Amino acid sequence: NLLNWATDETEAELLQDLIAKSDLLTSKEKPVMNGTMLDLATQEEYTCDLIWKQAKMVFLAAENEDIVQVILNGGWTCFCSVTPGLTADEIIRTIPEV
Repeated sequence: NLLNWATDETEAELLQDLIAKSDLLTSKEKPVMNGTMLDLATQEEYTCDLIWKQAKMVFLAAENEDIVQVILNGGWTCFCSVTPGLTADEIIRTIPEV
């Protein structure tokens, strides 16, 4: 459950909003929970809370904030729940249709 990742009220609200708007995701690529991405530069694997491999996009909970820059440096789109002003709508708009 996504809500188990919440470390504070702001993160919980973002995750609740994303869950509430899940009907907007039916025609979009489905994420893999706790999926991995490979950093081609270092050959290290990183676990991402939600990963859309086709879209090269990840969502990270606050506890994984330390790998945001690694994800971005790898050319992936990265959303982190602690990003000020991040909304579920912004995440949903970024997920491509399938």
